[in-house]
Amino acid sequence: MFRSHLPLAVIFLISSLLVKPVQACEVDCVEQHSWAVGVGLGVGEFENPLFDGKDRNVVVLPSFYYYGEKFYIENTELGYVFVETDDWLFKFKGKFNNDGLYYNDSIVDDLIVAGAFGPGNFEEPEESVSSGDVDRDLSYMAGIAGDYFVYDNFKLSVGVYHDVSGVHDGYSISAGSQYVWQQDNWFLAAGIGAEFLDSDLNQYYYGLRPEDETIYGSFNVGSNSNVIGNFSLSYKINKHFSVIGRYQYKWLGSQMTVSPLVEDDSTSFFFIGISSQFGSN
Repeated sequence: MFRSHLPLAVIFLISSLLVKPVQACEVDCVEQHSWAVGVGLGVGEFENPLFDGKDRNVVVLPSFYYYGEKFYIENTELGYVFVETDDWLFKFKGKFNNDGLYYNDSIVDDLIVAGAFGPGNFEEPEESVSSGDVDRDLSYMAGIAGDYFVYDNFKLSVGVYHDVSGVHDGYSISAGSQYVWQQDNWFLAAGIGAEFLDSDLNQYYYGLRPEDETIYGSFNVGSNSNVIGNFSLSYKINKHFSVIGRYQYKWLGSQMTVSPLVEDDSTSFFFIGISSQFGSN
């Protein structure tokens, strides 16, 4: 359903994790009715955990955002803030599901995002299945997300999302924490979080169906729990240019690694480069 837009979606998802908006108020926030466009140039790579999945180099990262009074758009993420206090923020939010990126066959560099590690002990499948033998689409998720600001530079987040694109009709729940630090031209962010993928979502991307025409015929996986760790650091050279670095590690959940489609039990992403950004601020 979204395959024709996959290259654009992938590259915007990459940049959304790397280019921070201009700091115009407190730490990690932007002014209302502000916008910016930018691009990052550098070196990076993400690992694809699927059998025969292609690791990709990341070189160019375009991005944009617009924040109105309540509505915002940040690359492919859409949102509407309906509650905002000194401590709480609740919003309706739409975003692409990241699991579909593993099946991207575009020449555009893409990104592995989100991480997973689940409980339980499972035997490894005796046979593997090449990711080239199956076809999966990118899906779009929408739901409600909330942030609780424990301190100005530390927040807890939670979100519940459902597939609104009709690809798999599954849902996911995410939760995490983020610490940010800003001093003069330096900006640092570090976070850890978890996400839950229900059986419909997990089965679509990591299970097998008879129409996949593999030796398995079909292979069922259940719901999956994931863990994510990330770290980013940037130095602002001037109003428009910054040096940026990003690292993210992904622990794959047991109900993902048991799949004959999945080869690795972890994966990572890094990027180091220069970003330029121009906008209303």
